[in-house]
Amino acid sequence: MKHPDRATRLPEYGSKGPLSEEGGEAKKAQFLATLSHQLRTPLSVIKLYVEALQDGMYDNTDEAFARLDAKCREIEQLMDELLKEAKTK
Repeated sequence: MKHPDRATRLPEYGSKGPLSEEGGEAKKAQFLATLSHQLRTPLSVIKLYVEALQDGMYDNTDEAFARLDAKCREIEQLMDELLKEAKTK
């Protein structure tokens, strides 16, 4: 995992979050597109590692499981940020 924080950052919107009525439709659409991308990226990696493990492509499964765990943590961090954002609104 090269940049653990970069992959899990949601855009900052200040005191009026993107999902508030004052946030505007364009900000809401941008926020949801970013969220979708940020979730799909680690999920795609997880899917590829699972398929590779199922196909027996790894001699060292410990490395593959470590990477899967790291991607799961990225998703957890993103969800924590999302919940934090929702609670401040």
